[in-house]
Amino acid sequence: MKCPECGAELKAGNWYCEKCGTEIQAVPEFEPEIESRIDETLMGVADDLMNTSRIKPVDLGEKKARSIPGKVLISVLAVAGAAAVLMIVLLFTGEKSRMTAADYVSLAEHAREDGDIEGAIEYLETAWDLDQDDYSLLFMMSRIKRDAGLDAEADEDLKKITDNEKADPDVRKSALKELIGSLQDRNETDEIVRLVRASDDPDILSEYADFAPSAPVISPAEGTYNEAVEVVLSASGNGKIFYTVGGDDPTDRSIPYTDPIVLDEEGVYRIRAVFISDAGVPGDITEAVFFLDDICPAEPVIMENSGDYDRATMIVAVAEEGSFIYYTTDGTDPTPESTRYTAPVPMPVGHSVFRFIAADLEGNSSPVVEREYNLTYSRLVTTDQAREKLMSLLAKMDVLIDGNRQRGMDGHYEYDYDGDITIEGAGEFYKFVETQVLDDGRRIASGLLYAVSTHDGSVHHLGYDSSGHYTLILMSNR
Repeated sequence: MKCPECGAELKAGNWYCEKCGTEIQAVPEFEPEIESRIDETLMGVADDLMNTSRIKPVDLGEKKARSIPGKVLISVLAVAGAAAVLMIVLLFTGEKSRMTAADYVSLAEHAREDGDIEGAIEYLETAWDLDQDDYSLLFMMSRIKRDAGLDAEADEDLKKITDNEKADPDVRKSALKELIGSLQDRNETDEIVRLVRASDDPDILSEYADFAPSAPVISPAEGTYNEAVEVVLSASGNGKIFYTVGGDDPTDRSIPYTDPIVLDEEGVYRIRAVFISDAGVPGDITEAVFFLDDICPAEPVIMENSGDYDRATMIVAVAEEGSFIYYTTDGTDPTPESTRYTAPVPMPVGHSVFRFIAADLEGNSSPVVEREYNLTYSRLVTTDQAREKLMSLLAKMDVLIDGNRQRGMDGHYEYDYDGDITIEGAGEFYKFVETQVLDDGRRIASGLLYAVSTHDGSVHHLGYDSSGHYTLILMSNR
């Protein structure tokens, strides 16, 4: 026989444990279920003793039967007592040794249904003693204790589950959710944050993201820059980002982030940012240091976006004060030695590539801005319509009289179509050559050339510059 307290072997006849001093009870304690069965057994023995049909009276003839002799009664009681003791020993050594954790769980469920919460807890504690690898037993016990108002004890059971990696993952997850719910009821945010951050379960991290907010991301990377920098802060989850630029720890009273932070003056900027969730929990602080030196001018703003155009367009560029704009159209990077922009530039017909920079007096240049254009005029005027517009305008200008004659000149004048021409920055035109036709039929070229826009029908004198390129002079009767 072993000591029920420390497990040491007991010497026969001893009523206490020599190792721990625990008193040994002569009659063992039984579980309520076993006690009930023992009671039933003893009641059966008592009924047998009370059943006189099993003890026949002595035959005394005509004399009345006498009482059972004392020795006989003692013998009968001794036999009954021995039977009862034997039954108790059988129940104790046999039934109890065969009961499993599942049996005690069943007893706990029945006790709970009968309203015996204390008994249900005791059964589950015994089941847990028998099987401490089944953490679902602790989980069931925590729920029963919660129903009984024993919240602190219920939380302790849940912590035993969440703190042990041997527990089944699903049981740990369920226990953690119930524990977090209990902590939320008591507004114990710090403990919730600790539990969530200690978890590696993606479902827990997602469901309780407000209690484990991520640190903000700062881009671009910290470092030295010689141009203005737009710093972007980002973070996932529900909440707000707050930041400082002087190195102080950010709090919910710092600058709230809404738009990119523009750093455009020389100096050192130490940006520190924190993301605070809607639950009021701050994440880790992120820091980045930016050093701006020899700041270049901001890149010029080009008003016309790259793309396709179908009408004459002027390209407009704007730079910040103190900067000058330079551009190229041959695909090379512009420098302060390139063409300087002084006024809007006509967009060339066809495909063209413009590259712009802004430069200051110290020679610092901005990044290159490139625009690519495709200008194609739609032809809205035919050659016949163009000729009519030309002659009509000459008549209004009193150059032609009587339809096609010129004042003081012999014969009449004809305007012959001489092909299409494209003039850079101006568009596509019909070219007309003026010819004097004398009365005798001879044809003499006057030397005058005209150009009529294929797009809008505007009429121009056509000439050449010193480089041999076409030039246009708009004609008008005004």
